Amino acid sequence: MYNKIDSSNALTLNQRYAYGSNNRISYPTDLYDRYWNTISSNELASVSNSASLVDVTQTRDEVPSAVMSNAVATFSTSYFFFVDTTSLSSTQEVPIYLNMYFTEVQDLNSSSDLRRFNVMVDNEVIDVINPVYQTALETTYANITASSKTQVVLAATSDSTLPPLIMEGLTSLQEGFPELKEWSGDPCIPAEYPWDWVNCTNETTPRITSL
Repeated sequence: MYNKIDSSNALTLNQRYAYGSNNRISYPTDLYDRYWNTISSNELASVSNSASLVDVTQTRDEVPSAVMSNAVATFSTSYFFFVDTTSLSSTQEVPIYLNMYFTEVQDLNSSSDLRRFNVMVDNEVIDVINPVYQTALETTYANITASSKTQVVLAATSDSTLPPLIMEGLTSLQEGFPELKEWSGDPCIPAEYPWDWVNCTNETTPRITSL
């Protein structure tokens, strides 16, 4: 999971949002007990997915299907979506691990409708997203640095007829720890020998309770 970084680095969660969701998502909906917090804004439109089922099997990090049920979108193609970076340091840029999930929420008319948008960091295009109906798309950017002044933006391409949308956004701080090279596998298994710096539950599928 989150395998876009090597074993000498650790991730510290900065924020994880399930955009458009009415309730926070956690275990047992997410079997890994990740917390997906809700977020809303009067400047964004909340939209529901018309698909009864979204294929999430192609996502590397096993996003819960519930996360793909709702989204937020800008009100038109002329508006940008700004990914929140305000909780990052204001004095210096730090390495971040940015994960985002997308899917098309409508069964579009291919002859007239198109949703395509750029992912931009400080006005530089780093990716182009073309969401697919009933299929979850996971994008990961692990080679960028950011501060609270960094602008991460989703902006419709010039040929797009529909505005950008997003289901989920995860921002983590990426830190280097040389000693982690000695650790691999599940930190809670076997139960008799968990990693020294974690506490785990005693369930059949143990979960980390504290670090």
